[in-house]
Parts: sequence; structure tokens; C-alpha cells
Amino acid sequence: MKNNDEIKNVNFYFINSSFELILYKLCTTLLEKNYKVLIKMNTKDESLKIDKFFWTCEKYSFLPHSTFDDGRIEKEKILITHGDIEDKDFFSKFDILIISPNVLFKKLKDFKNFFFFTYVFDKNKNYNFSILEQRGFKIKAFREQKSFKWEGI
Repeated sequence: MKNNDEIKNVNFYFINSSFELILYKLCTTLLEKNYKVLIKMNTKDESLKIDKFFWTCEKYSFLPHSTFDDGRIEKEKILITHGDIEDKDFFSKFDILIISPNVLFKKLKDFKNFFFFTYVFDKNKNYNFSILEQRGFKIKAFREQKSFKWEGI
């Protein structure tokens, strides 16, 4: 298990573009940097949709990955899952947890890096991340201005 004294990074992304395409591009970059990534989807259908998208997004290539149901998870750099995972030691095998816009996530533990995505951004709402900061999390938030063009908020 990872050291609990480590600073944990939480990144919030308020998106306009397709989550699938953003996820594909992000995972491509993270794979190049040799990170191990766990992608948390809400349902099995959503997991299968992302799985298919990763295999078919590019005409002449694909993004190597597995789903939790595939059973070939030990060596994978990118793993797509849904629902609860009973084995908490399993989390220590990954560097980053990416959370789809449809997942509600209540506890931030077991990972050092979190990426949350949502389609909802209200410029009149005051997003107060101070509670997470008081608990030792390093917070960054970004809003997608134009397709894949980000500004810090």
C-alpha cells in the first residue's frame, strides 16, 4: 500500500468534448510516460463502450488495455473497470485513477493521483476545494474552453 503521508494530487476537469476522446488522448500520453492507469466507469456497459473505443478510435492502431473482466490484468498499464473492487491491495498496482463523469466517488485513498471528469460547469458557482486542501490534497481544476484547450480555474 502506498504511504499515506504522500501528497495526493486531485485534478478536476470540466469538459465539453467527448469523454471517450479526452480519455483516449490522456491515456495515450500517460502510457508514453509509463504510468499504470485504472479507469473507473459507472457500469459494465460504459466499460465495454470505452473498451471498444480504445480498440477502434484510430484507423491503424489501438490503445493497449484490458478490462477487469478480461482476467489479464496483472501486466496491463491501462485497465478499465466498473463497480466496486474488493481487493484493496489491487489499487497499489496503479499510479493514477481516472473517474468517468458518471461515477460518484466518496473516498480519496489508495492512490496518489486522481483525475475527475464532469460535464457540468457553472461559472456562477464558487467551487470550493479548501476542504480537500485542508486534508492534504493538492488540487488543480481545469475548464475546457475549446476542444482540448484548457484553462485553470
